[in-house]
Amino acid sequence: MNKKTITVVLSAIIVGAFFLPYISNGDFNLSGYDIVFGKGDIRGLAGKGGSALYINLLVPGSALIILLGNLLDDNFADGLFFRLLPLLGLIYIVFMLYMTGSSELTVSELFGWLGYGFWVSLVAAVILPFTR
Repeated sequence: MNKKTITVVLSAIIVGAFFLPYISNGDFNLSGYDIVFGKGDIRGLAGKGGSALYINLLVPGSALIILLGNLLDDNFADGLFFRLLPLLGLIYIVFMLYMTGSSELTVSELFGWLGYGFWVSLVAAVILPFTR
């Protein structure tokens, strides 16, 4: 498998995982889509169009640009900048969740709240910059 195929697969995984639970605790599940556009009203995160909406959209948006750029053989999205944006967006989500709940939330509890969609995205986003 060549690097272009790996890049396409990782980008598709990041975009698809955006619709899986990013935050999960029992019956409470929020996907990345829910955080940005739906029922996710979490302080510090988008919360139905808040100021952090565009930062939260870095994860699927930049992965989609990388995916389309590689499928269309465009060199625009081949830079390291676009490949680091999904990782930076995920780091922002964790940072804001911790900062808004730091008075009653420990780091281990925070990691317990993160759903499998977040972890799948994180693994793919960590590998993505190395597929150049």
